[in-house]
Amino acid sequence: MERKDYVMRVIHQFIDRLLKILKLREEGKYDDALKEIESACESYLGLNPHIVDLAPDVTLLSLLTIGKSLDAEKCLFLAKLLKEQGQILEAKKEESKSYWSYTRSLRLYIESMIAERELMSVENLGEVDFVLGRLAGVSLSPELEKRLADFRKDASEVTPAG
Repeated sequence: MERKDYVMRVIHQFIDRLLKILKLREEGKYDDALKEIESACESYLGLNPHIVDLAPDVTLLSLLTIGKSLDAEKCLFLAKLLKEQGQILEAKKEESKSYWSYTRSLRLYIESMIAERELMSVENLGEVDFVLGRLAGVSLSPELEKRLADFRKDASEVTPAG
């Protein structure tokens, strides 16, 4: 029971941090929002934000893997942070950086839901659609295209939970 309480507390704290990032973004305080994302990477995921900024998605996935299993919840958390980062960078007119954030966010969303089908909620599927919308008209890597096809196959077999 203690572990469940701890996990729920961390999830609530993460959601509060995400809401703070969203508010800062909406207020146009982009640099403050980016600092909050960096802090959340360290606090909730134990990841160095500079590595997160530079690492390709394959490296991020390896950092989120324990033994042979992907930590799907942490992967999903990082996907959400990278999506927010992409939106902030897009608002700052930093298109190449926002593309980088969005493509890694997409990969992490996909991998988290392939690893744990319970994460295929209407909300998370909507997040994938949002990121795909931001990437419309740009080419994705062959590996990302392949994983997206795998994901779509898995998603079509699952009735999303609300």
